[in-house]
Order: sequence, then structure tokens, then C-alpha cells
Amino acid sequence: MDYTINIISLVFALLGFGYGIWQSRKISYLKKAVNDNVKGLYKDSQQIIIMAKSNAALGEIAERGRKIKDNIIRLDIINRNLNFKEIDKLKDKGTLSVSESDEYKRLSSN
Repeated sequence: MDYTINIISLVFALLGFGYGIWQSRKISYLKKAVNDNVKGLYKDSQQIIIMAKSNAALGEIAERGRKIKDNIIRLDIINRNLNFKEIDKLKDKGTLSVSESDEYKRLSSN
């Protein structure tokens, strides 16, 4: 009887340890993805400021603005853990317009 309880305890301990490692990797991935997007936002915003000061072409500024918007959408996708099904639910609720949901799907990796 004591032996069975020890085995069951060991199995639960191993499952808990495995779950902890899985969560740690998932959090590490999310941190990296968010940091990469934030760095991209910062870099693109700095480029826009530099171009605006030097009276650069509006097309270049618009392109940088589009990159910032894409990074913000990616951060929102990561933050809300969205997939195609969740994006469709937000569209049906009216949270996202049809064009916004199409753009979210385009930028989503799912």
C-alpha cells in the first residue's frame, strides 16, 4: 500500500515538473515574440521621426507607419492569443470590422 502511494506521488510530481517546464517554454516564447515586436515598433517610430525631420518622401513615412501598425496587430494577436476562430468571433461581435479581421488573419501565424 505504501509502495503504491509512493508511485502515484512520483507520477504526479513528474507530471507537475513536466507541466512547469512546458509553461516556462511557452512564457519564454511569448516574451521573445513581444520583445521582438516592441523593438520593431521602436525602430520604425525612430525612423519615422528621422524621415519627418529630414522631409523625406511621404511614401517612405507611410511604409514605416504600416510596419508599426502590423507590429501592433501582432502584439494584439499575441496578447489575446488569437487564432482564426477567435478573430471570426471578434468580427461577429463587432469588435473587429471585416477589413480588420482580414488583416488580423493575414498577420496571424495560425
